[in-house]
Formats: sequence, C-alpha cells, structure tokens
Amino acid sequence: MVKKKVTKALLAKREKRKEKRELKEAWLKARSECLERDNHTCQICGYKFDKAKPGGTAVHHIVPRQYKELFLELDNLITLCSRCHRWGKDSPHQNALWFAEWLKKNRPEQYSKLKSFLDNAAENPRI
Repeated sequence: MVKKKVTKALLAKREKRKEKRELKEAWLKARSECLERDNHTCQICGYKFDKAKPGGTAVHHIVPRQYKELFLELDNLITLCSRCHRWGKDSPHQNALWFAEWLKKNRPEQYSKLKSFLDNAAENPRI
C-alpha cells in the first residue's frame, strides 16, 4: 500500500516537472518570435539590440501574466529595452495609462485584440 502512494507521488512530481519544462520551452519560443517580429528593437525608444549579446532586452507581457490564456500569445508581447520596460517615466510598469495610449496609437491592431480580451474578461470575471 505504501509503495503505491510513493509511486503516485513520484509520478505526480515527474509530471509537474515535465509541464514546467514544456512551459519554459514554449516561453522561450514565444520570446524569440517576439524579438524577431520586433526586429530586436525596443518598440518605444527604437534602441536596436545586438543579437550576439544576450541581455538588455525585455519581452513585456502587456496584459499581466496572471491571465494564463495570454501568457504565450504573440499579440500580448512586445520588445522593450530595460529602461523603457521598468524605469523610464513612460514605462508600462511606471505609467500604464500612457503605455495603453501609446499601444493604441502605435499598434492599433494589437491594442484592439487585447482590449477585446479584457472587455470580455470584465463581463465574465473568473471566480
């Protein structure tokens, strides 16, 4: 009896590790696709990243990662330099309203898709 419980627990742990590994691989693929789409360039200030040197780039989730449905969606990702991502006065983390207006003006299709998702989420909140 004890042996079966240990086996079930071990299998559950292995499955969880496998899911975590698959999610990480999917994230790295989505991140890479975002960087390619945006030509390795910060979409706010225009800073061009050196592809050979990793670091300095941030792939920002426009709608927070807590919305699992959008976590890997390319429309929910945007390439930003570290300054524009976190620290600039107009960064998405410092001034979300400014960023929403920027997105509406500069990437209207992406803005519309995300707004539709959020409008629907507001009408049908999760429990």
